[in-house]
Amino acid sequence: PPFESIDVQALPKDWDWRNVNGTSHLSWSKNENSPQFCAACWAMAATSALGDRINIASKLNTTQYSLSAQSVINCAAGGTCSGGDPFEVYEFAKSHGIPEESCVHWNAYDPPIANCSESLVCRTCIGGNPPPGVNSTCVDVRSSREYKLWKVSSYGRVSGIDAMKKAIYANGPITCAIQATEGFKRYSSGVYQEFVAKPTLNHVVSVVGWGTTDKGIPYWIG
Repeated sequence: PPFESIDVQALPKDWDWRNVNGTSHLSWSKNENSPQFCAACWAMAATSALGDRINIASKLNTTQYSLSAQSVINCAAGGTCSGGDPFEVYEFAKSHGIPEESCVHWNAYDPPIANCSESLVCRTCIGGNPPPGVNSTCVDVRSSREYKLWKVSSYGRVSGIDAMKKAIYANGPITCAIQATEGFKRYSSGVYQEFVAKPTLNHVVSVVGWGTTDKGIPYWIG
């Protein structure tokens, strides 16, 4: 990957895609458990990182892009509301492409049949409480308007602090699996620290930068 040619010594001490010279390049935040519980961190983190990278690559222009995590679930592209694999979202982004959030808004539910039909990828819905849910009548919108499918040319894994920093700095946020402990779930502010000897990965986040505290403690921004 091109980022491997970056000299790690040339990386800034602190980097945050939420504030680069006063500008945030990130797409907006969404709650995976609204309007109901849905363990879709894997889809949220991957589509968030991809949307952010689109914003970075396009230099924001006049549009802020956000990709549809619900469309990913509707297509069974990596999992369901019971969990999944973010790596498969990137595979889906390469082989099929992911529409923008405006195509299928977040509903936090699994479709009766996840078959990636046109009405599950991009649609107009009538009835039901917003956002449209399982009781809404939805139709394919291709006949009324065209829509974009955003794709990736390649994807892969990065390992280690230096490689993670170089990948984030060069192209944007990356997806990372962590163990969300009971202590982590109670996090409210500041730098969270906890040592787990043998972590069990049960949550996925988008890592958007890094920094160092006044006491010299390094941290990631997720």
